[in-house]
Amino acid sequence: MFAVAGFPHYDSEPAAGTDVGFGGGVGLRFLLDGVGPSGVVHGVEISETMLARAGRRYRREIAAGRLGLPQGVLTHLPFEDGSFDFIFCAYTLVYSKTPSAAAREFVRVLRDGGTIAIAVEYTPWESRAEIQEALLGYTITPDEKLGSVDDILALFGRHVGSVYV
Repeated sequence: MFAVAGFPHYDSEPAAGTDVGFGGGVGLRFLLDGVGPSGVVHGVEISETMLARAGRRYRREIAAGRLGLPQGVLTHLPFEDGSFDFIFCAYTLVYSKTPSAAAREFVRVLRDGGTIAIAVEYTPWESRAEIQEALLGYTITPDEKLGSVDDILALFGRHVGSVYV
């Protein structure tokens, strides 16, 4: 395995990965490139609107069997244990009411020695409340939010092997 732009690309194919909470789907292209021509990516998303948008944008990759787009949530991923070489979750984990349950689910579907990449944003909390309520039907209070890298690492406990910041 080697890293380009801080995220793994795989020498041995086929590789399999998932983008949990992919939103507009921009990151799916990067991940598809990272797994190579015989690898597979699954983008999991709660929003039917975002699933439909990505379905149109990536129709060729879906038809070729390189991309799957199941609807799902962080805490109940629609995959078997040990399904993936990597999990990518950008700007989504901070919106979970139960981030520890999401972390357990990530570990469950990750293969031994796999990579979990989490990206977070720390925009003003007040501006997130409207987004959370509209998309999820609830808001995360400032006391519930993940406030640091240490908070995120604590979710994964003994499953963390290496950390790159």
